[in-house]
Amino acid sequence: MLFELDPRPFQAALDQANGQVAQFQGQLEQAISQVAQAEAQVAQANSQLLQSQAQLAQAQANQVKTQLDVNKYAPLAEQKAVTQQDLDNAVQGNVVAKAQVEAAKAGVETARAQLRAANAQIGTAKAAINTAKGQIENAKAAVRTAQLNWVSLASSRHRWNCRHRSGPGRKLDYHDKPSADDGFDRRSDQGLFHSQRAAVP
Repeated sequence: MLFELDPRPFQAALDQANGQVAQFQGQLEQAISQVAQAEAQVAQANSQLLQSQAQLAQAQANQVKTQLDVNKYAPLAEQKAVTQQDLDNAVQGNVVAKAQVEAAKAGVETARAQLRAANAQIGTAKAAINTAKGQIENAKAAVRTAQLNWVSLASSRHRWNCRHRSGPGRKLDYHDKPSADDGFDRRSDQGLFHSQRAAVP
């Protein structure tokens, strides 16, 4: 009676390993895309920071001017050289200018926070790339192991059937090629092995 081994567990292991390779390859591509997006966000945040800093510089320059106006009009108002309304307008302008300075400072801090966040996203995405690469290598190793197990299955089945097919006086040759009598279909098993092997980069 010929010996048969169930190839389905070996096939399932091979399919699973190939599936993991594809899965982790997808994760790698996603992480690479995330790095590109984060780098674009960094460039945008840098541009926003430069713009915010320019706005702050302009606001500070305006506030210096309005403060000078207050300093100029205050003594003139006491001397009745200018009206009280002129002084009030200068004071109000200075108050507005100071508020604009504070708003510009807040804008700079916001831009800096966005830049830090974008840089952190790059670090996270690059770490994900390294993780995905390691997972791909592990999955490829699992594919190679599954392929070897498949070959071992075919060899074991062939050797067993050669041993039990040999009659009295027959010299057993384990190097005989597998045949249909062994329960080994070269086209299906070996062909499947080569097709699955080709799936591994």
